[in-house]
Amino acid sequence: MTPGISTSFDPYEEKIAHLMGIEYVEIWYKDLINKTPIELAVFKDKLDAAHIKVWSIHSPCGPDQELSEIDEDKRFRAVAVQKSLLRLAKFLGASVIVLHPGGLVAPAKRKKYEEKLFLSLFELVEEAEKFQIRYSLENLPPGNLGDHAPSLLRYVETVNSPHLGITFDTGHALLNGDLFQQYELLQEHVIHFHLSDNDGKKDLHLPPRQGIINWDKWFEQPSIKSWNVPMVLECEPTHTPNGYKEMINEVFESVL
Repeated sequence: MTPGISTSFDPYEEKIAHLMGIEYVEIWYKDLINKTPIELAVFKDKLDAAHIKVWSIHSPCGPDQELSEIDEDKRFRAVAVQKSLLRLAKFLGASVIVLHPGGLVAPAKRKKYEEKLFLSLFELVEEAEKFQIRYSLENLPPGNLGDHAPSLLRYVETVNSPHLGITFDTGHALLNGDLFQQYELLQEHVIHFHLSDNDGKKDLHLPPRQGIINWDKWFEQPSIKSWNVPMVLECEPTHTPNGYKEMINEVFESVL
């Protein structure tokens, strides 16, 4: 099991210095989109020099950026942005692009939004095949499209593509109920993780072992013990700004 870190790289030179000794990272879309080709090349060179590999990219989300957008013009633009990330991912050596299924949706309107989501996903996996990169749908907090594990499973199984999997966010799952039951249902399709903790009430993005999740039980699961690609922490150190290595040691002390 290899730990990774999801974090902002703005400003990237300072962040790379703080991440020395960390092998894998997830980069946020906003830290990439406004860079020129030359700036991206310099950024990649800095990562390479620090022996930091890009495992995943977190795509944009929020108003006017949702793949389940009802307005076709807005949905078209959102899909175009996601497709553009494939080239960035290929250049940076990333294997996974994390997607949010959608935002807050009233239960009575979910079917309409899901229809739009399927249109977007079928377009994206066709493009992803050309780049041999996988998109990954993240389970979201309550009220958002993708908050129910059975629904998320249905999205992935309906599209039925090797280029679409699931990002299992432990903090989000906790807010939706029994995270272990949700993981058991989804684990066959999980290709990526966001590990964080909380108090069961708010999405606090605490480091594991600082909330109420039973992490000893989590790491004892057979599929977790045998996980052989990066497992990403989506939280910041609470001790010092450059405490990523210390945080990883505390979280994974019993399994590394």
